[in-house]
Amino acid sequence: MPPHRPTRPFLALLALLCVLPALSHSAAPAGAQDAPADAADDWRAYLVTPGPTRFEPLEPLPPVETTDPRFGLVEAYRIAEGGQGWALGARHERIAFWWSGLQAEPDGPFNPYYFAPALLNREREQGFTILGLLMSTPAWAAANSADAERAVPRNLELPWDDPQNYWGRFAEQMARDYAGQIDDWIVWNEPDIQPDDPSAAYYAWAGSVEDYYQLLRVAYRAIKAGNPQATVHLAGLTYWADREANRPQFFERLLDLIAADPSAPENDYYFDVATLHLYTDPRGLYDVPRLYRDLMRARGIDKPVWVNETNVIPWDDPTNRGTGYDVPAGKRCTLADQASYLLQAFSLGVAGDAKRISVYKAEDGKGAAFNGDVDAVERAALVREDGSLRPAYLAYQTAVRYLHDAQAAQYFRGPTAEAVVVDRPEGQRVTALWDAAPRPVAARLAASGTRAELVDAAGQVRPLEAAPDGAYAIALPPATCNTDLADPARYLMGGETYLVVEYDVPADRAPQAPTAEAMPED
Repeated sequence: MPPHRPTRPFLALLALLCVLPALSHSAAPAGAQDAPADAADDWRAYLVTPGPTRFEPLEPLPPVETTDPRFGLVEAYRIAEGGQGWALGARHERIAFWWSGLQAEPDGPFNPYYFAPALLNREREQGFTILGLLMSTPAWAAANSADAERAVPRNLELPWDDPQNYWGRFAEQMARDYAGQIDDWIVWNEPDIQPDDPSAAYYAWAGSVEDYYQLLRVAYRAIKAGNPQATVHLAGLTYWADREANRPQFFERLLDLIAADPSAPENDYYFDVATLHLYTDPRGLYDVPRLYRDLMRARGIDKPVWVNETNVIPWDDPTNRGTGYDVPAGKRCTLADQASYLLQAFSLGVAGDAKRISVYKAEDGKGAAFNGDVDAVERAALVREDGSLRPAYLAYQTAVRYLHDAQAAQYFRGPTAEAVVVDRPEGQRVTALWDAAPRPVAARLAASGTRAELVDAAGQVRPLEAAPDGAYAIALPPATCNTDLADPARYLMGGETYLVVEYDVPADRAPQAPTAEAMPED
């Protein structure tokens, strides 16, 4: 039927209603002319445009004083001279123990030169909790010698305490020998990566999911026998390897095996912590831990989730010149992006309830400064091999300084302005703000406290003043990292990121999402 058409009397009434507001405005009470002529645009006079963050000179900020164990760093001991790791605010670190480098023969003694006990003692004295990563099968223990260090260990099917179960003997002895120094053990590394994946350079496990579950079952009981106080962590899983290959998640397949095993409940499901390695897209630190918890709860399992590796690789670093990594491709971003990435990833990880968040890694891999064959991820650390800092070092300090001891956090996702609002002790509220879109916007954020400051990734602080309507106005630069050549319309992370730090926020003041306005024309 044709659409309803208004009658003439209705149109006349509508016209009268449109005139009334104008008549009312012309009859405004005395004194109204003292108000701004265009109150809706008042906020533009309060718009803060921080501009590109300046990281020069690249010197460490004052040390972050915290005992919060949430934030960590892979191989922090490599930058221990001068206390660079401690100054970051990192309070846990991961160290890899390669079985192939530790034990030359069955029941043989451990290599005393593999890792100096004095280094462990120094790290612990500085306040670091050490996580030990067990991986890399020695040739003598491989079920299939062609698989080399990726091999499933021989005799793995034997009972965990059988003398011929070499993996069980190794895991138990490591737990016993390092008890009190290392009480957290990770069972292997990234078994979800397959040899034909784009990330095959990190292929580390030649076995199946079933083989990994048996590796885990043996390790769990052996480690607990060697150190009853130990915490056993699942291997760090990448999530993206399965996602991009359209495979069911390794973690989900593993959970199905655990749920079907009648011996699992009495052994606390053979793990204490689920572990993730999440790179490039900071939103993963919010979404994937939540997914993992949902997958566990669907099977009656409740374990914490840690993110033991995160980072984004910069293409414009000087060490990349002439290596082929010096082009904006391959999901690589810029040095400035890497700094903003840490603010985004850390705040999103807190909102996603990742109990620990660690950056890979402290210092570039050996030879990164001169050897173009060194992998890109090994030349993306916080500190270069020559000791110089990347901007991400300052961003790490800034993120931990304003996010440690978080009490609550909420993520507000949006097409342009995005935010994570973090509440901290003594009425402090920190809002991480960035633009997810490839065009600049002005973010409006309702004031919650008595005063506020704006902090950039380099730790520079400036006061913020709210507009007459009670909201702050911050210009957010656009997202620029769209280097996934398979999907150039996708921006891997948000643009330059800022922290709005508010003080004296009432305990009952609920977090609010920012709004986005078009940037005013010059």
